[in-house]
Amino acid sequence: MQARQPVYILDASYNIPGVTGDPIQEFHNRRIPNAKFFEIDTIADKTSSYPHMMPDNNTFNHYMKKLGIKNDENPLVIYDRLGVISSPRVWFTFKTFGRKNIAVLNGGLPKWVEESLPTESGQVAIYN
Repeated sequence: MQARQPVYILDASYNIPGVTGDPIQEFHNRRIPNAKFFEIDTIADKTSSYPHMMPDNNTFNHYMKKLGIKNDENPLVIYDRLGVISSPRVWFTFKTFGRKNIAVLNGGLPKWVEESLPTESGQVAIYN
């Protein structure tokens, strides 16, 4: 019998202009089971005057290690709490750094919930 391949799941929510709320708190309130949170303003180029610019290789790798995400062949699924708003940006970041087996969850968390798929809640550490 072959072992199941682990799947990395990332919530890539952040607030675009006109959207209110706290993405991290909302992640704690409801998320796909075993999801990690991608803090786009933390995992960013801090030397840029613009928000959430692409990080350098060292910064990206540092945070992926803290999230427990390896650049391996295991699938990576990215979603956001608004549907498909911020998750494509994080998908692009991973593609830029060479990730191959990656997808954006069609419809994001709203579609997941609409389809009555499992969620979890509670405070969890963002990083390992």
